[in-house]
Amino acid sequence: MASNEDKHAITALLARYVAAFEEREEAQKIAADANARASAAMLRVTNIKTAFGVFGIDLNGKEVWAQIREMIGQEAYNKAIEQGKAQIAKDSKAKEDELDEDVDLSELDNVPEEPAAKGANAPTVREGILEKLTSLHPRGSKAADLQKYLETAYSMKLHDKTVGMTLYRLSQEKPPRVRRQGHTWFFVPQHAETRNPAGETAGLEDLLS
Repeated sequence: MASNEDKHAITALLARYVAAFEEREEAQKIAADANARASAAMLRVTNIKTAFGVFGIDLNGKEVWAQIREMIGQEAYNKAIEQGKAQIAKDSKAKEDELDEDVDLSELDNVPEEPAAKGANAPTVREGILEKLTSLHPRGSKAADLQKYLETAYSMKLHDKTVGMTLYRLSQEKPPRVRRQGHTWFFVPQHAETRNPAGETAGLEDLLS
């Protein structure tokens, strides 16, 4: 058995290793998702280039932007550029607002609790949410960010309201597993709950305790 000093040092190293390993895993999943989105966007770019060709516009041409400005006018050109740049931000904000709005209890029984599809060995939505909020504790997370995490980390195909409804159900358990402050959800520690540092639910707090 190692000395107390060595045990503390090894425990700290183990915690740092777990954190770095999990950060790498999450980063790789995010990168894979980004690559998939980039491929989809590239396909759209290719299709749009083809559509421009109908009007005799070659987007690979040297003076193509001057050509488009001449065809539609400077005002319309500027407006199109602004609309295109704003669309991504608008879509993202709309999705976040929808996810973070107050839960409509009339829809509670109509929203699926589980994703239409998910990756191998993925947890349930409930387990995934608790896992993420536990790892963030005492910080919290918005529903929109939790959905992005589940979709990226576990390849889940989620209904837009599944995460919000699951959070609501967790907040109504006795005792509650989560609580809400504004649009942010927080994990509620269960004082009677014990964890095995070597078990599947072990977190960094367990490793360092």
